Parts: sequence; C-alpha cells; structure tokens
Amino acid sequence: MRPLHQFSRTSDVADAMNELIADRGLKAPSQRQIASTVRLSPGTLMHEYGSRAEMLRRACVQVGRDHARVWRERLDETPRGEVSPAALLPTSAADLAHERLWAAWRELSRGDVALLPGLGLGVEGERDAVDQVRSRLGREHDDRLSDTAHALLVGVITRMLDQDAPWSLDHAAEVVAAGWT
Repeated sequence: MRPLHQFSRTSDVADAMNELIADRGLKAPSQRQIASTVRLSPGTLMHEYGSRAEMLRRACVQVGRDHARVWRERLDETPRGEVSPAALLPTSAADLAHERLWAAWRELSRGDVALLPGLGLGVEGERDAVDQVRSRLGREHDDRLSDTAHALLVGVITRMLDQDAPWSLDHAAEVVAAGWT
C-alpha cells in the first residue's frame, strides 16, 4: 500500500491511468478518460499539469516509486533467515497484476522519453532489492553480478506474465535458483 504522504493528485492520476490501462490495454489513456476516472474536469487537469505530457511524466514517476516500493515490500515480508532470490517474485494475483501494469508502463515509455524518469525509478528499485538479497545472502557487492541477477529476475517475471504459456511460481523459483548460483 502506498504510504499516506505519497497520496496526491498525481497519485490519483497514476491510479486512474493504471485502471484505464488494465481495462483498455496498452494505449495511453486520453486526458478526458483520465479526468473522468478521477472525477475532475479536463480543464482542472490541464491547469494543474500544464500539458498532457507533464501529467503523464509525473504519473509515471509515481508509478515508478510504487513499483520500487512493491519490490521492497516483497523482500521485507520475507524473514531474514529465509531470504532467497525467489523472494522478489510475484506470489499473488495482486502481485502479478502489478507486474502486468509495470510491463505496460515499460512499453508506453518506449515511445515517450518523458516517461523515462519514472521508469528509471522503478528499475532502480528493482536493482536495490536485488542488491539487498545479495547482501543478506552474504555476497559481496559486484555490479556485474547484480545486473545479471536483476536481468534474470525481470526475464523470469516476464515469462510468468506470458499469456500463452505462463510459468508457475514454482517453476520460476527453480529457474531463479538455478541461475542465481
């Protein structure tokens, strides 16, 4: 759950965009659709953000913060003595839905450089969580190995989201364990 101090108009817009993306697919929602979802006029949004691009940029930054927080929470929910790389895998339907939305935001950012700061925050959060797992397992800091582990986890999560042949959590955990060593 998002910390109380991070609730704002921008977090409402980000939540509305997540809802619209989940319902309607990968196309970036229109300002009118977003305004309707947050129950504001399009003019109010334009007054607050100045442009649709700025509204999308700020919403993506909020989504990136939320994504980093979700990965941190996954790790924090694991007892210290039982930590493993699989702790960062989505384990619930809500976690999988979150990862689907994050994948959609990654796709949206390919066509819009204004979204890259938010994407960077999310990826940085993923990488920090990987570094924490490595640290808790007693591994020394090594950027190359952290990058490799991060790429492995993101690839496995992508396979878990595959609509044609999704990997189960058990299979994903086995793949991560085999690739982590």
